[in-house]
Amino acid sequence: MDETDFCRAVAKLVAENFEVLSATVWLVDQDKARLAFAASTALSESNASDLANSLENIHEMIQAMRAHPHPVDINLARETWVETLKQCDPEYFHKGGGRVCVPLVSGGEVIGLITLGDRVSGASFSIEGSGPAQMHWRPVAASLRNIKLSQRLVQAKEMEAFQTMSAFFCA
Repeated sequence: MDETDFCRAVAKLVAENFEVLSATVWLVDQDKARLAFAASTALSESNASDLANSLENIHEMIQAMRAHPHPVDINLARETWVETLKQCDPEYFHKGGGRVCVPLVSGGEVIGLITLGDRVSGASFSIEGSGPAQMHWRPVAASLRNIKLSQRLVQAKEMEAFQTMSAFFCA
């Protein structure tokens, strides 16, 4: 399974399990300078690209998530970096039960994040009790990290094959 298919499956699974209309997966790009859209049940790819281009304070947000890799209630948190999260998950329905961000951290590295919002029932999420706080997100983050590492390995092997072939033709 590639990264895109995996993220789509995760967004769909999360939306179904938590009964939300909006589940969006964002990945941290390699240079950690921005978030890249991966999949969503609510955002189109063009809308997500516009959002990603307007995001600021990504470095501060990533550092905060690395230090505290726990779900965050986007509407209640008061830290300055949370404003970036609000931009990642626009509030479409004002009675949708709030919005939550779940950091995806593996091996001390922030791989990405999932935003949840617009609950079908309109009920609020419970950060301390059941719900996103109780779900084990490490396997999702670890799987994404493994997919990225596998992609890098394939690229390195392709480059090695190309260099071998080039050396053969140049000789």
